[in-house]
Amino acid sequence: MNQPSIVPEPALATVGGVFRRTGMFMFAAAFSRASGLLILPILIMIMSPAEFTRFGLMISVFVIAPAICSLNVHLSPVRLYFDQHDDRHRARLLTTTLVAALAMTGAAVVLVVVVLGVVGVDDPISMGSFLILMVMGAVVMGRVVVDYAATLMRITGAAGAFVVLSLVQGLGLILCVLVMPFVITDRVLMIAAAYALTMAACATLGLIHAVPLLRNGSWDRAMLSRALAFAWPMSISFITAWLQQQSGRWIGAAVMPLEDLASYTLVLQLVLATGMLTRAAGDARVPDIGSAFAQRRIAEGLAVTRNVLKVSLGTVLVVYMTAAVAMILLAGVIPEGFRPSLGLLGLGLVINLADAANMTSVYRLVALKRTGIQAMMLVIGAMLSVGGMIVLVPILADAGLMLGAALGLCVQGLILRLVTDRCLKRIEPPPDGPSDIKV
Repeated sequence: MNQPSIVPEPALATVGGVFRRTGMFMFAAAFSRASGLLILPILIMIMSPAEFTRFGLMISVFVIAPAICSLNVHLSPVRLYFDQHDDRHRARLLTTTLVAALAMTGAAVVLVVVVLGVVGVDDPISMGSFLILMVMGAVVMGRVVVDYAATLMRITGAAGAFVVLSLVQGLGLILCVLVMPFVITDRVLMIAAAYALTMAACATLGLIHAVPLLRNGSWDRAMLSRALAFAWPMSISFITAWLQQQSGRWIGAAVMPLEDLASYTLVLQLVLATGMLTRAAGDARVPDIGSAFAQRRIAEGLAVTRNVLKVSLGTVLVVYMTAAVAMILLAGVIPEGFRPSLGLLGLGLVINLADAANMTSVYRLVALKRTGIQAMMLVIGAMLSVGGMIVLVPILADAGLMLGAALGLCVQGLILRLVTDRCLKRIEPPPDGPSDIKV
């Protein structure tokens, strides 16, 4: 019988190894996200406020489209990988999920491009440009492959490969944004092409890394059924998270001029970048959390999630203190149409703190394979956030968008914590394990 050769043994990892891996994952995520922040000054100089808002809407599509098109089946190995008994079964899982995700996403992209581009349905991003739609579709396809490869790197503890992927993604995007304005005059098409080229390079690297793990893999309908059963609630979770943090762009665009949303778009980019950093702390410990829960070492898994929360909260505070100082010092440099208020920045801080706390419950529910319950709770939070934004934006404008999202996240966090604690209390401890679990 084939012996497991890929799944790491987090319980046997040294403390130094854990901190080194966590640091590498956080550095990689930080650099990748920092590149998204570093291009903002360039975009502010070459774009009008309305074009910058269209850029923000485009980013929101890149974030949510893979989850809707593929139902996140390509991310299901994040937990199901640890349930496979040998390399052959793991290869079947990885092959099946990749092929299914690409087929589903490709079909959805073609359908959307035909409806919007050929039929002629207007949207605020492409403004009727068929070329922009096609380039955006290419980005979405590349994003599926890159997210899939990044998931494999996390669950196998391949921190070095993840660092390389993130460096290519970050440096590639910066280089493209520096060069392509001299080639493409349409600024929205330019930024879409920059993301497309970057994703193409990263997808190529990701597939090269994935090949050894896919060796001897084959299509398995039973694997696909299990992957979809696990992944579709996770897809709903992604959609609800998008509704909380990014639907404000579209709500604002529906009731406000695009140029009035530039400062909101700028702060929201900081919110998303900071959220990526806090998730990196958890992503670095995914092997530890997944393996601990799979082997019924529940107390150990919970301790890991508590440590992740501490690192995440500290990261959020450092980022926003730095941003506040920079905003004060650069007040005369940032163009007036892009300049956010300290109040808007403070609401962004609340969103990131609440999100970091919520992810503790999310990691635990995923490890327990209670993604259905997780999705249900997140839908409630999303409905509260969207409802709050719709009510508050006519009163507080862009601040209402931020406040509505923050209130929804806070209420969602309370619900998630209560439900997670209840699920944990129902777990029967192993015969040689503790009788109580500290959550």
